[in-house]
Amino acid sequence: MNWLFSLLTGRASRSIAKVGEKETEVFCSPRADRALAKRDQALTVEVRLSFGCLVRKEVRFLELSASENAIEVNKKLRLLVTTFMPSVCEIGAEEQNIASPRLREFAPKWVRIDYAKGKWIGDYGL
Repeated sequence: MNWLFSLLTGRASRSIAKVGEKETEVFCSPRADRALAKRDQALTVEVRLSFGCLVRKEVRFLELSASENAIEVNKKLRLLVTTFMPSVCEIGAEEQNIASPRLREFAPKWVRIDYAKGKWIGDYGL
């Protein structure tokens, strides 16, 4: 992550994470870079794609010390890409990992991370 560039110019920093055979661009706002720089341990950003009655995109921020499936973007940031399918089509249904090899190849093209009003904010694009 070119966080120094972000801090000096006020522009978003850009990093590349290798997700399987694909590359994902990770953009952090200057606020996110400042918040990451203050952390003692890395932040894990989970990018979730859920397949159920509707497809749902979600970005979650996890306080994990380590995850074997997480990809290190840099010393302060890890990326975890997951796909889920609920066992039934209803709100709050139990989710299960998807076994389809094609769906396991899911990788976002980009991830954007911001930090505002004490909260992490994220989005991603396919």
